[in-house]
Parts: sequence; C-alpha cells; structure tokens
Amino acid sequence: MPYLAIVPKQDSVLFARLFSAVVTACDSDGTVRIPHVWLNATRLSPTATTTSVSGCYSARQATYSLVARPGRDTIRASVTDGYHDSVTVIRGFTYDPALEVKPVVSADLADALIAASTARVDTFRVRNPGPVSATYSLSANCTALGVSCTVSPSSLTLAPGDYGRTQVSYTAPASGTSMVLRLRATYVDSSHVVSKDSATTLVSIGTGARPTIAMAPSDGTTSTSASTTITVSWHDTDDALSLHQVWVNGLQLADTYQAQTEAGYTAAGLTTNAGIRSSWDPT
Repeated sequence: MPYLAIVPKQDSVLFARLFSAVVTACDSDGTVRIPHVWLNATRLSPTATTTSVSGCYSARQATYSLVARPGRDTIRASVTDGYHDSVTVIRGFTYDPALEVKPVVSADLADALIAASTARVDTFRVRNPGPVSATYSLSANCTALGVSCTVSPSSLTLAPGDYGRTQVSYTAPASGTSMVLRLRATYVDSSHVVSKDSATTLVSIGTGARPTIAMAPSDGTTSTSASTTITVSWHDTDDALSLHQVWVNGLQLADTYQAQTEAGYTAAGLTTNAGIRSSWDPT
C-alpha cells in the first residue's frame, strides 16, 4: 500500500504568501501512480517525476509553486498503486501575513516651524507593502511637545501596495525646538503577531512673525495652456526659512528654492517649477 508525505508539514506557519509544496508518494512493493493534489478546494495539475526514496520500490514526487490565503490553508493528496485502495492525506497549515504587510510610515514634513499656541495639523502617510489587504491602527505621541493630540482617521484599511493619509491635530506649545511628534502604525493579526513602523516630525516654535508666501498663478486663475510655470516667493522678517515645499494635486514638486537677499527680511527666496501639466491646484 502506498503512503504520502507532504511539505509544508501539519500546523506549519508560513510568513510568505508565495511558497513551494512538495508531495512525495511511495510504495514499498508496487508501482505508485501520480498523486492527485488539492490546495484548499482547487485541484492542482496532476504532474510528478519519478524519484528514489529509501525503502520504496517506486516513488514519485511533485513540487508546486503556490499562493497561500491568509489564515488556515489545507493541502490534500490522494494516490494509489493500482491494486490497493487509494490513500488520502490532508495537511493543514497557516499563512501569517504580518511580516509582509509591515507598515511603512512617512511624515509629509520632516521639520515644522510653527507659531506658538496655535492650532496645528500635521499629515503622515502609511503604506501597505504586502501582497494582501491589511488594517492598521494609528496612534500619535505628542509627549515631547507637552500637549495632547488626536489622530484622524485612527485606522486605515489598505489594499496591497496602497497608501493612505492620516492627520495629527494639536495645539502648539508656547516654546520649544526640535520636539518630536510621532505617528505609529500597527498591524496585529489573529496570532497576535505585531508589525509596526513610525515616523516623526520635529516641531519648533517660531519666535516672531509667520513667514509669508506669494504664489503665481494666483488662486482662481484660468489657464488655456496644457502646462504652466508655478513660482512661489517666500519671506520671513525675523526667522530663517527651514522648509520650502510645493505640492500639486498631492504630489510634491522638486525643491528648486533659491535664496535671495531682500531689504526688510531676514530670509527670502524664490521657487520656480516649469512645465507643470494642467489641471493643477497648488496646496
């Protein structure tokens, strides 16, 4: 009578969605046939090569490149030698996506110079690098600022390769420099395996007037051209300009900032981005 061996073994835990399964059929005194194999409810191609196994008069082995589904999976194999009843073996294993869907978190602003005691919102991005959808819980730590903060949304469900935004709202303290504002994303699966990542924005409080920004084309401008040039002039009367970033429809443009010297300003500069495709909506 033939017997079967299956890899992955019973109750194995896989941390990769793509895996190899090996089914070996052996008969000690007869000629074993090609085994029939199923992954969950899907029958696989009936293919196997003759192999040599100690103690077996005949043996066949099949190797499959397969895709697991999150949670419990089963491989079922059945084989006969043509004389005895067929033998069936079932092996159950688990695919745990925790490592493959470990979140990737980034801050829209690495540094932020803001006015004291004002309401503030900072934006972070969370990306799912894995091959399956995942839900992440989000939390913020504002301890270094000495204030409380809230996160909205507090969770994100992301498709494979997709990203989402979340915002941290708080009231800036009266003073401080390079204070860490941290956003953490956490994935927890049914086996309590945790994957997490975080990103920070360093917050500093400006000591005087806010910087000013002038942009062209101005708000509400109508353009008949397929592309346009965006210019932004930056001025601050009493502080340095630590950031000069421009976005169009959510995409950050190349930083072309050029510092300038202008009377009455501690810092001044100009950013020019040419050939920007319409439609555009600078933010």
